Amino acid sequence: DNSTYLDSQAIGPGDAYTYEQVYDGGGNRPKTPGDAIFHCHFYPHFAMGMWGLWRVHDVFEQGTALDADGRPAPGARALPDGEIAAGTPIPGLVPLPGKALAPLPGTLGNPGYPFYVPGIAGHRPPRPPLETVFDGGLARHVVQDGEAEFPELNTLDFHKDAVTLDAIELPDTGTVLERAAMDFHAQRSHPTFLVDPQTLMVLPDTFLTNGLPAAAGAPYADPCVDDFGNATGLSRVYKAASIQLDVKYNKKAWHFPQHRMFSLWEDVLPFINEQKPPEPMFLRTNTGDCLTYHL
Repeated sequence: DNSTYLDSQAIGPGDAYTYEQVYDGGGNRPKTPGDAIFHCHFYPHFAMGMWGLWRVHDVFEQGTALDADGRPAPGARALPDGEIAAGTPIPGLVPLPGKALAPLPGTLGNPGYPFYVPGIAGHRPPRPPLETVFDGGLARHVVQDGEAEFPELNTLDFHKDAVTLDAIELPDTGTVLERAAMDFHAQRSHPTFLVDPQTLMVLPDTFLTNGLPAAAGAPYADPCVDDFGNATGLSRVYKAASIQLDVKYNKKAWHFPQHRMFSLWEDVLPFINEQKPPEPMFLRTNTGDCLTYHL
């Protein structure tokens, strides 16, 4: 209720906006590592390239050493790629004067984002650690190979059936590298250096990370943290379910028998028994609230 953040911004021909960083960078106040995408919501624009990826690193990247052909040199640190065996080069990050240098990869065992994500290039990444209360028999995993069958090319049916899957089961508590990254981000400060913008001298300093223990839904950066690394926020818990109903859309009884929607637990039976009409689930939260969402 006190935020000035915008989820979306309308633009027109000739418009221009500057996207400013706040709170020392893209990780914002919780010091969150990872990727964010910003893009045009008009899909033809999105598909034609009107999008960008914002990556927040948690370790220093000096840049991938290249060979004479411009490819990653043998043994060089590079991003894994599903089509390029040597990987793709990592751009070097130039430390900003006056800002603490991020620790080197391997500090406290943390290889740095995204190298602790146990994904396989070209395949869907696994669920985050600590996320699942009940897996229903489908354990946390990552698919590394398989065989699928597709229908003949047509305009109506795009489904595919997985005939075989070669999957690796992953511990819900995290792999060795994930646990190392969780431990790294649970420590508030890390000794490092900065360049004084006035004297250009290299001085000792500290690099800040989240500082709170790993939590379900936030294994690396708990958002319920203040600017000093202390837990904060008024706790609010929402428990939801994903359900399917035969939903009518207008007074003419146009309907869809497989309408899928989210609902709070206490609304599931009233929706199913038609005691109340289906409605979109929209959650509001106030500044200072700490929201836990169960699905």
